[in-house]
Amino acid sequence: MFRCPFCGTSYRDAPQAAPPPARMPPANVVVVRPSSAGCALPLVVGGAIVVVAGAGAAMLLLRGAPSTSPKAASKETAQIATTPSLDDEAEAKPGKAGKSSKSKAKSAAPKDESRPRWASDRVFPVGADVDGDGVEDLVGPTVRLDGANAQLWVSAFDGKDFHVRWSVGPFGAVKSAGDVEMKLPVVVAGKRFVVLDPKGDAHLYELDSGKLVTDFPFREETRGMCGPPAAEPKVLVRVGNGDFIIDTATGIGRAGAPPAWCANNRYFRRRPSESFNGYYGVQSELLQDFGDSRERLAALKAPPKTSVSVAFADGPLTVALGSLKGSDEAVLLGFDAKGALTYQVAGATIGLTGDHHRKDLGFGRFVFLRGDAAVVALDAKTGEKSWETKLEGAGGAHPVTLSLTSSRVWLTRHDEPYAVVVAFDAVTGKLLGTAGD
Repeated sequence: MFRCPFCGTSYRDAPQAAPPPARMPPANVVVVRPSSAGCALPLVVGGAIVVVAGAGAAMLLLRGAPSTSPKAASKETAQIATTPSLDDEAEAKPGKAGKSSKSKAKSAAPKDESRPRWASDRVFPVGADVDGDGVEDLVGPTVRLDGANAQLWVSAFDGKDFHVRWSVGPFGAVKSAGDVEMKLPVVVAGKRFVVLDPKGDAHLYELDSGKLVTDFPFREETRGMCGPPAAEPKVLVRVGNGDFIIDTATGIGRAGAPPAWCANNRYFRRRPSESFNGYYGVQSELLQDFGDSRERLAALKAPPKTSVSVAFADGPLTVALGSLKGSDEAVLLGFDAKGALTYQVAGATIGLTGDHHRKDLGFGRFVFLRGDAAVVALDAKTGEKSWETKLEGAGGAHPVTLSLTSSRVWLTRHDEPYAVVVAFDAVTGKLLGTAGD
């Protein structure tokens, strides 16, 4: 057995199975497939972290630079339209925009072939109460066909029956299905949400209607957004070599230091308000055997002859993945706020693997996606299984991303050439429905 110290994935010293025959994508979609080498190793170069992946791919994670104001924006911007729900008969009124953009509404219902599809199986579902009815809805990047071209939009789906409530866009054509999640990140903050488009401009909208509030036409290289951990009306946009804070309640943005929940290594965590995270993709704090988390991982009081490879920390709860010495079988370990062991569960009894992929800790639950396309939820305090739900259909496509909220468990699964979102009740595990299909 070989284990990657960066991603925590274990590999057996055995021949690899032959890959399945490639499926031909539609003629108008370019599919970028991942490298065959899935392991990535970190290097520290001149104060920056360079993650070198297989086949020569590399990602540079820059540390925070001094804050600077963004450059003056050009007056040229794209026209952003708002499409109302299919159930709304009245024409939606356009929102007021800044001088740099215009907003107009489309009253005609989209054709069946142009319905919003979930943009990518690597886009994290964002759960939010859009209409204030107490039921969690779904927000995130979508794709709609416009003739022969697929266009990027952002849509909201009702949490009861998953019909489309509104869509805003278009934000440009889909040039690569493999990186669409990076081209159009979305953050929900308070009663509004922010979209960062492929040109690097940010747009602020009302959450309940999709009405445009204002634009932030940076026209400068952006490096993503950082959303709040709860409902705080603040969004961090990394612009050029500085940081820019948008107050979603007032609609005012200015250069400034990152909020506490996004400073230093906290930037690597994915908050439930964000549709994309290019680092670990987990909401909890990931503790691994390198970097700043190595000491915290080593401080966990594991039982004798048991090694801990990776752990998920969220408040006073920590759930770790380990193995017995001399064995490659995974074991689940629970720890309290002081690092003392509270329970131990054999991974074989619940179908748990030893890597951190497709697993997360949040709201008192440890949830993971099992190899047979089942979703399993455990009580993070006791290690007891709360529920498991087997996924059916979808051509056997396995889930890819996982997003936890207090009331729901959201996951994505591939649905050629895009994706579909599946919703579960977080308490009972009941399958509630699908969106974006």
